[in-house]
Amino acid sequence: MKISFLVLVLALLGATTSYGQKKVIKAKRVAVTGNTSVALDESLVGQMQTDKNINFKLVSAVGNKTNQTVAVTILVTNKGPNFDNYNTQVSEFINDKGETFSCESAVFGKNESRRGLTLFATLYTDVPLKTVYFFKGVLPSVTKIKLLPLPYFDRFGGQAGKVEFRDITIKWR
Repeated sequence: MKISFLVLVLALLGATTSYGQKKVIKAKRVAVTGNTSVALDESLVGQMQTDKNINFKLVSAVGNKTNQTVAVTILVTNKGPNFDNYNTQVSEFINDKGETFSCESAVFGKNESRRGLTLFATLYTDVPLKTVYFFKGVLPSVTKIKLLPLPYFDRFGGQAGKVEFRDITIKWR
């Protein structure tokens, strides 16, 4: 069977914030041949949200069975003017059983913080910033993050906005 071309199928799911700017996008790469389409890899399904000219793209949620940790990676890209002193305070995620898991540390680019310390970074226009959030004490029986709230703040400490990621599958290794 020869695959003639690949199509990226985007399904927009309506979700809005009080700012009315957030979008949730789920993407799936699909092989199309004739009248048949076959999903190539479900793991390519990701989420992207935009709030106030800042794109938040969920890259992965990977669990470490040995250490009982989960690392959630999000790329943050600013589409507006440079945003000085961007910071976020992800404190927890909630699984599909209603259990809460605390964020123990975070990495913005090459800078790492421990719980209770705040990281600041400049979001340059159209330059992605890799952010990774680490959660400890998560057993491999936790397979899904039901809600990961991500509030972000400006240089004066005021909340500039907030996005939420939902129904994230954790890939355990």
